[in-house]
Amino acid sequence: MQHLNQFVFLLVNGSPGAVPGVQIVARLLAQWSIYAVAAIMLLAWVRGGSKARISLVLAGMTAVLGLLMNMAIGTLWYVPRPFAVGAGHMLMDHAVDASFPSDHTTVLFSVALSLLARTASRRWGMSALVVGIGTGWARVYLGVHWPLDIAGSLLVAALSTWLIHMVLGRTVVAMASVFDRAYRRILAQLSSPVRRR
Repeated sequence: MQHLNQFVFLLVNGSPGAVPGVQIVARLLAQWSIYAVAAIMLLAWVRGGSKARISLVLAGMTAVLGLLMNMAIGTLWYVPRPFAVGAGHMLMDHAVDASFPSDHTTVLFSVALSLLARTASRRWGMSALVVGIGTGWARVYLGVHWPLDIAGSLLVAALSTWLIHMVLGRTVVAMASVFDRAYRRILAQLSSPVRRR
């Protein structure tokens, strides 16, 4: 498996002399995709109804759980990043910390899978999934992750989604509903006319 991991990494990893435009796209995806998905979620929150907002809260919970699982995995099983072992080309500065799984793609895949799990938010989930796949490619291309790091993050995201939606389902939906009710109450107060004395 490790040989396949290294082989795929060397196929995808870019070189310093690669087309500049590809590196720019890769850097944008690797560093700014989290913000793009946050913008997608904000747009979905404002334009969607109560069901969509509940889906978004669940997606946030799923991403947080995924990151906590990543921390546990990284503590128990340390995998060095490609540049730390002299593999390929590092085209973006990065801390020398645990490589497996990728935190960036775990967040993106967790949000995407969670949104896809609920009918009210599937189109938003598909958008997040496309961004997540692009980010996974970019982080391997730039030499800061192995392909298995990205695959591992997808598995963590799937497990996190299953736990939030299937195991903790009713409890987390009830919690998410509290956020939605609070939002609607605030909106109602902001939109009501100011009473004159």
